[in-house]
Amino acid sequence: MEPLNKRGGQVDKVSGFKVSGFRLCLRLAVCRSRLKINDMTFKRFEEIEAWQLAREMCKIVRELTIKPAFENDWELRKQIRNSSGSVMDCIAEGHERGNNAEFIYFLGIAHGSCGEVRSQGYRALDYGFINDTELKQLHALAIRTSKTISGLIKYLNTSKYKGLRYVKPKLQDPKMPPSSDLHFPSQA
Repeated sequence: MEPLNKRGGQVDKVSGFKVSGFRLCLRLAVCRSRLKINDMTFKRFEEIEAWQLAREMCKIVRELTIKPAFENDWELRKQIRNSSGSVMDCIAEGHERGNNAEFIYFLGIAHGSCGEVRSQGYRALDYGFINDTELKQLHALAIRTSKTISGLIKYLNTSKYKGLRYVKPKLQDPKMPPSSDLHFPSQA
């Protein structure tokens, strides 16, 4: 913080705003809470935005492929469904592996599967199974999912957090009896 004038106003280096007194405290609290949000870890893969978008993409693919036009080309139907499902599954599996290196690897596979869905969408359009509007809807969601995955990969590559596998377990509370299990407390 640098003093701004004789009245004691200051410039917040994080936000760049000129603030004083109460506003300075409020601004710092807001900035600190944003930092906590940015450094957040996902406890469950269902919390990951990319997984949520991939799930929506699967729903759209399902809606498109139950149309009678796809009945004769079961191979393309199966392939596009598998590709869209692969995006969800790779994000979930990578997260559950417990370390960033493997998570990034599986996110890369999920990213590739988004491209597969887009490519197969073109084939479905060329074969007359879907129309331009449906293709645009599918592509928009596939691209949004792909960009979200890319952003997550960039974040993980710069994060100091290496994953749950590397977190040291908490020591047992000395006040607890040694035979008690925190996960399965006794029925006493």
